Amino acid sequence: DHGMTDPKYEACAQAWGSAAEGSEGSTPVALLPGQQALVTSLAQIERRIAVGSGLSAVTQKEYRTLAQASRDAAREARRGLAGLPLAPPEVRALDLLCPLAAAFDGRAAGLEWRMELARRVQEARPFHFSAVGLATELHARLAVLPRASLDKGE
Repeated sequence: DHGMTDPKYEACAQAWGSAAEGSEGSTPVALLPGQQALVTSLAQIERRIAVGSGLSAVTQKEYRTLAQASRDAAREARRGLAGLPLAPPEVRALDLLCPLAAAFDGRAAGLEWRMELARRVQEARPFHFSAVGLATELHARLAVLPRASLDKGE
C-alpha cells in the first residue's frame, strides 16, 4: 500500500481501473486519449503475454502502438492534463517497453525506455527512493558493459 488515499488519487485510480476492465462512463474522471490508448494497448499485450510464450508473443506492431501510446500519455501528464503524474498502468507499460524495445530496436532503445521510466518516476515523486534506485540501476548496467560494445546512442 502506497498510502495515497486522497479523493483525487481515488478518482483517478478508479478511472484507470475501469478503463483497464473495459467499462467507461461510470467514473468521475475520464481518461485522456493517450491514457486510454495506453490502457487498451497494454491490456492487449498483457493478455498476449499471459496466454502466449512470454514477450516473444508480442508483435512489432503491438510494441510500436504501446510505445506511441506511452509517449502520448507522458505528454498529457507533463502538460498537467492528467489527474496523476504517473499511474500504475504507465509504470507497467514502461517496464514492458524496455525489453520489447531492446528486442525490436536494439539495446540502446531498451536503455532509453528504462531511462524514461526513471525520469517519469522522478517527475512524479522527486527524489523518492524508487526514482533514485532506477537511475542507479541504469548506471550500474551501463558501467558493466565493455566500452567497445557501446554504440553512439548508448
